[in-house]
Amino acid sequence: MSVSQVVPEEVIPENPEVTSSKVVPAEPEARRLVPINLKKIVRIGGLGFLIVSLVGSVATIVIMAQQISDLSIRVNSLDAAFRSGQMSQLSGSVTSLEAQSRKHEKQLESVSSGLESVQNQLADFQGEHSKLTGSINKLSSEALARRTAIDEHSERIDDINSRLSQVESRVAGLSKAESNTSQKESKQNQQPVTKSKTSSKSGTGQIVKKPERSVRRAAVEAPFVLTGIERRGGQMFAVVIPRGNSQISDMRLLSPGDGMLGWTLRSIQDSGTAVFSVNGTQHSLQVQ
Repeated sequence: MSVSQVVPEEVIPENPEVTSSKVVPAEPEARRLVPINLKKIVRIGGLGFLIVSLVGSVATIVIMAQQISDLSIRVNSLDAAFRSGQMSQLSGSVTSLEAQSRKHEKQLESVSSGLESVQNQLADFQGEHSKLTGSINKLSSEALARRTAIDEHSERIDDINSRLSQVESRVAGLSKAESNTSQKESKQNQQPVTKSKTSSKSGTGQIVKKPERSVRRAAVEAPFVLTGIERRGGQMFAVVIPRGNSQISDMRLLSPGDGMLGWTLRSIQDSGTAVFSVNGTQHSLQVQ
């Protein structure tokens, strides 16, 4: 007898024995458990799965049949097109497409080669640009150095101009003094020279002799004037100008060994003295 055929009355004995004095109340019918039929559930599930499988198979068969019919229609259309000569047109179209593809490939190769050449030119341009930038920086530094040198030369020129002004004033003073000296000498030369007579004898019979004239040797005068001593680049120079001249263009810088108007410069001293030699004799000239 199966579990589903069990009746509650059969489970309970007819004469139950009273085990205790307490009476257990009967549970309500709602709380009783309904028995579960597992075999029935399995059978129903298997039947449903089988039905679903059959339906899916039928649907698949229908879809495949429809696709097969479409393929057959396409095959028939291709066959008809091949027979009508459309396949030849299709092959011509394929050939033209291949030719265009080759043409585009060649154009792409030319474009890629042009791009490479442009990249090479760009690299060369960058190198030239860097070189040009370096040259510009170098020229800028050289220009700055030249500007500094020009400023220094301007300062030196201003200093030389101030010295030349001083020399001009000195030369003017020397020229004035020389003119005064020459005027004095000319006046002295114009005075008459008194000579004693030689003949007369005195009462005692003695002969009167002529008075002896004292001879003065004039000092050798240089044909130029030493106006200054300058030091340039660690070397000393004597600045001279011919006597009677006051123009700056007539000034000359003499270093030891140089000569002017027969006078040769031998040495220059820091005390403002220059030693010249003429005719084997040395003469020292002071700055005037």
